[in-house]
Amino acid sequence: MSRASTSDAAADDLDAESRNVSGLIFQMTTHVSAFKRAVDVLGTGKDTRELRAKLHEQREKLGVMARDASLAVKRLAQAVTNAVDVDDEDKAEHVAKHQKLVKDFHAVLKDFQKAQRTCAERESTFLPQKGKGKTSYGTMDEESGEGEAAYQDTQQLMQQQQQRSDFAQVDGELEYNNALIEERERGIMEIQQQIGEVNEIFQDLAVLVNEQGSMIDDIEANIVSTAVRTKDAQKELTKADKSQRAARNRLICIVIAVLVSLIVLILFLLQ
Repeated sequence: MSRASTSDAAADDLDAESRNVSGLIFQMTTHVSAFKRAVDVLGTGKDTRELRAKLHEQREKLGVMARDASLAVKRLAQAVTNAVDVDDEDKAEHVAKHQKLVKDFHAVLKDFQKAQRTCAERESTFLPQKGKGKTSYGTMDEESGEGEAAYQDTQQLMQQQQQRSDFAQVDGELEYNNALIEERERGIMEIQQQIGEVNEIFQDLAVLVNEQGSMIDDIEANIVSTAVRTKDAQKELTKADKSQRAARNRLICIVIAVLVSLIVLILFLLQ
């Protein structure tokens, strides 16, 4: 395979890697938008445990997507760095593309992290709404023939039942609220952990940007050096061409001088 064909194949591989990274970033951008819309519902009348469970699933999925995209960005950076079969100009173009992808990824990560913080603030401030239960109360038909004692016994029994019902309801409310608080605390801890993971990805991206800055400088230096060498080679070729022409002219002059000398000698001998 010729060097040109090898270079084209290597460039195609880099293009495929770039498209893969771009697709991952696009998917994450779409999911972050959906996550932000769900976060906006927190603290409203539509804030429910089901919503918070959905937010938990979305956060988990976005965390996986962020890690996958980060790995893909790193693989692409490594591929660009190791692309020895790609000429410097094409390599500089791929580095520029990668830098744009890093910038886009950084933007969506920043958007996600901002939404995470908003989610943590609202979940810590508000509790989800509880569906209203129906409380049914029994009815009692008082028959006209009942005595006062029977009526008082019935009233006392109803009060006891109501008290037990109230205690059970209070216990249920406490248990429900405790469960909500525990869920909220777990959710906030998960968000804080994810924010830490996103910060680590930010640090990795900063390292990539610095490395690529150095790579761009090296590529530009190579391009300038190649241009200088090409210019020097052109000068040498021009100089060699001039020398060759001068040598050819000298040879022609010598031949002419020899011919003239021969003609003069022949004429002299004929006399």
